[in-house]
Amino acid sequence: AKKTAEVSQQAFHAARETNQKHDITGKIGQGASTAFHRTKDFEQRHQIGAKTADATRSAFQAARETNAKHDLTGKAGRGASAAASGVARGFHAVREAASQRPQGAAGGSNPFGAPTAPQHSAPQSLNPWAQAAAPAGHNGVMDQRAQAMQQRAAQKV
Repeated sequence: AKKTAEVSQQAFHAARETNQKHDITGKIGQGASTAFHRTKDFEQRHQIGAKTADATRSAFQAARETNAKHDLTGKAGRGASAAASGVARGFHAVREAASQRPQGAAGGSNPFGAPTAPQHSAPQSLNPWAQAAAPAGHNGVMDQRAQAMQQRAAQKV
């Protein structure tokens, strides 16, 4: 440990003497100062920061005006809501179809076992969205929001 301390002290003194002789830290500081001042002068001449801020503001304003004119966020929200509602109805139909499946002798079903003949008639369609399109109580009539959406889409074409 003593030897390491002596070597470290010698290296420090050698570096200090070299720095005093050649002014290394002064030159590094001068270079950093020059770079700072040149960058500041370039910014003042070309106004990069101000131009970037103006362009960002203009793009944001144009996006806001486009959204106000065409109601893009509202349409996206309503589309996502309608899609989620359709998916939920589809999952509900799948769950209903699964609950009507016959259970095996042990009270469950084995998907890897030998196929067995169904004990009741199979549904007309295995497409859950086809069944969900006309849920019970609607008598096959789409709700008013879906009709209005289809009418607006037809008018734009």
